[in-house]
Amino acid sequence: SMKFEIQRYLNAAHGPVKRLELLQAMRVTMSDQTLTDRKLRKTVEEMITKDGFLIRSSELGYSIIRTEQDLTDAMEYLTSKAESISIRKNTLLKNWRTKYKSEPVCQPLLFG
Repeated sequence: SMKFEIQRYLNAAHGPVKRLELLQAMRVTMSDQTLTDRKLRKTVEEMITKDGFLIRSSELGYSIIRTEQDLTDAMEYLTSKAESISIRKNTLLKNWRTKYKSEPVCQPLLFG
């Protein structure tokens, strides 16, 4: 399966693997040139959230989490991503209010 191949590839790597390198490797390994970046990212997300894999993402790429420090770094990276997404979401709402001088009908739940 692709999940097995992703794990195998990351385990064999010396250091983080750039997403596009992993994508290219999986296209070759799975003999599927139509594999998209989105599908790869979704698969890695599933591996973590549904299958119990310890995979870290960072600016440097994907890697296997092997130490508590790796885990800490992975969580800090995700926290900073969550914060920037929250800021973008809240800013979109502010921009809407400024442009249309009204509240949107589907008032989104604010977070962050």
